[in-house]
Amino acid sequence: MADSFLDTAGGLQQVPTVDVVEQPEQPYLTSAGSMQSALAITVGSGGEIIEDGDPIEVKPSNGTTASYQGTFDDGAVTLPANVAMTADADAVGIWNASDDSRGDGSAFVNEGFLTAVRLPAQNDVVGNGASVIISRADNTGLLASGTANVPADTNTFQNVALPHDYAVIQDGGTINMLDYGSGGGQVAGTARVSANDGSVQLSNSTTKIAINAAPAQVTGGGKTVGVTLAVDQGNWQPFPLVTATDAIAQDGDAVTVNAQDGTVQGTMSVAANAVSGVTLPDTAALATDGMTLQIPVTGTYTDSVTLTVAGGVITAIELS
Repeated sequence: MADSFLDTAGGLQQVPTVDVVEQPEQPYLTSAGSMQSALAITVGSGGEIIEDGDPIEVKPSNGTTASYQGTFDDGAVTLPANVAMTADADAVGIWNASDDSRGDGSAFVNEGFLTAVRLPAQNDVVGNGASVIISRADNTGLLASGTANVPADTNTFQNVALPHDYAVIQDGGTINMLDYGSGGGQVAGTARVSANDGSVQLSNSTTKIAINAAPAQVTGGGKTVGVTLAVDQGNWQPFPLVTATDAIAQDGDAVTVNAQDGTVQGTMSVAANAVSGVTLPDTAALATDGMTLQIPVTGTYTDSVTLTVAGGVITAIELS
């Protein structure tokens, strides 16, 4: 029965039977010039005699014309230094163009060819420009989608380029807060990030976020009154007073003063954020109970008194 062997694809092959037939001894001339005799061997048509150093052509078992030239050496075939043999599932090192190790994969051999290298289940190949999903720390939730940057001739995954309208914010980073409408009025803020959720904290203790309809207070002239904040489209609006009995007075404002026979219009005086007085018109004067007047009095009293006022002072009285 002929011997058998496994080929590069793992198939069982048979070694052709070599028929050796002894022949009568044949004379031959040695290198020293003497005649010797040796046993002659005849090899059948299905075999061949080889010796160390003979070239051997190695082919895959799938019948392809591809082949490698090996050398017969002590009963085995030695492949060239740049050719290797591997079996399916053998460990195969993976290196980048800079000869840096990127871990090990496993060989995938099909019909005598190394057709691929399987990566470990937790490894992947990322090409330049490939989409890279950025998620939370627990691998849930899409935060952004970037683009892988693998510079030419490096095989090094260098970074992920984010779209122009995305940014990476780290806890403690500085963020400028802008007005809603105009986009101006920068206010410094500090990023607060926890569990990949972000918020902004005002950086200055003298800065406050104003919310429409929030209560506030206004102080002036030693007085404090309640107001309601008013914000619309990111802009301040006039603050209404909370209490109907509070009022805002400005220097020069007209004020109505009750008089004996009606009302007169006075003028408000405001200084140091406080109302300092009311100035009456020249033709009006104030009279107090028990006031003593040293002014001319004319006529005979029947049922009327007519006052004369000039420069805010009662200057005369006429009885009638």
